[in-house]
Amino acid sequence: DELRALNLNLLSAVGQASSVAPRLVTIKYSGALDPEDAPFALVGKGITFDSGGLNLKPTGFIENMHLDMGGSAAVLGALQSIVRIRAPINVVACLALAENCVDAN
Repeated sequence: DELRALNLNLLSAVGQASSVAPRLVTIKYSGALDPEDAPFALVGKGITFDSGGLNLKPTGFIENMHLDMGGSAAVLGALQSIVRIRAPINVVACLALAENCVDAN
């Protein structure tokens, strides 16, 4: 698959049991006066939390797993603000997205 071709093997592995393929989403915003200005990079992890219902984590480690999608949400929120205020910068945002489940069926 495309993710494995890019050596994104862990992202591919996390989402392999889902009926929805994992994705690496790249969003570019070009707002700098000089289009050659180097972009700021924003990277966020967006992994769903044990949607298959099987908990492999020891006690005390699962309580914050719902935060695994927080990185991608923060990046999208920041990008939305950047676009809204028409910030004079260039930005490249990358979101690693996958559904973490045991089996889609």
